Amino acid sequence: MGRALNALAIALILAGLTACTGTPIVDSTSSAEFTPTTTPTPSPTSPMRGNSIDNGKCDGPDWSECVITSPEDCHPWEFAAPDDPEAVSGWKQQIAVDGGAREFAMGEPILDQGGVPVAYIVAEGDVAHVVSERFCVNLGYLNNINGVRRHGAMMLFVGDTLNLDAHTILTVGDENGVVYDNSPPSPIPPQREGLSG
Repeated sequence: MGRALNALAIALILAGLTACTGTPIVDSTSSAEFTPTTTPTPSPTSPMRGNSIDNGKCDGPDWSECVITSPEDCHPWEFAAPDDPEAVSGWKQQIAVDGGAREFAMGEPILDQGGVPVAYIVAEGDVAHVVSERFCVNLGYLNNINGVRRHGAMMLFVGDTLNLDAHTILTVGDENGVVYDNSPPSPIPPQREGLSG
């Protein structure tokens, strides 16, 4: 009878504790099993130039002429070849393409001489995953290339500079007015100074 009473007491305590907890917050970007996927992107809110990614323009030398026409057009997060000099921590480099300002991603892109977004100035109300969707880059990738001068891309403050270019991991970005000096990911592509094209 003592064991049954103990078991009943434990069951009642657990039921009481379960009733005290709120509804769990589910982060739709995480899962128990890692599977590189394309982050869905809303249709662009502004016209863009060039051809759709489906025709291969984003994978070759004319990648600056890409157009994001649907969520499936974004670059998947793919492993790089072991000898790829453009790899970022073993992942293929992702070239940002601006799908246009939208709610929660209203900041100002900084473009290189070719018109490619290389950095982003955070606006009030911006949310990291929406910014990553706007530029058609995986949020994990965006965190990775912003982990040296910032503590990643998740904490956004108005006026922050987010790096969008794998070649400026060491030279572009700040978080709430501070430039950090965290360890860089490895490997990273050849680096260049600042925001020059």
